[in-house]
Amino acid sequence: MPEGYHHLTRDRRCQLHTLKNSGESTSNIAIQLGVHRSAIYRELKHNRGLQGYAYLEAQKKASERKL
Repeated sequence: MPEGYHHLTRDRRCQLHTLKNSGESTSNIAIQLGVHRSAIYRELKHNRGLQGYAYLEAQKKASERKL
């Protein structure tokens, strides 16, 4: 796992969405994306919509925060 703090990119958010929808465990998703599992839990918690994890909405929020 890389040291330090890194934001999830749009591609990684898309991968997270795909892996979660395929039934992959949060721990395995974290390993595949190279981040700590708490980062995945946090991302899922903060960007949950009516239909589950909304990665496009998550990316939109992240982009707006950068401005």
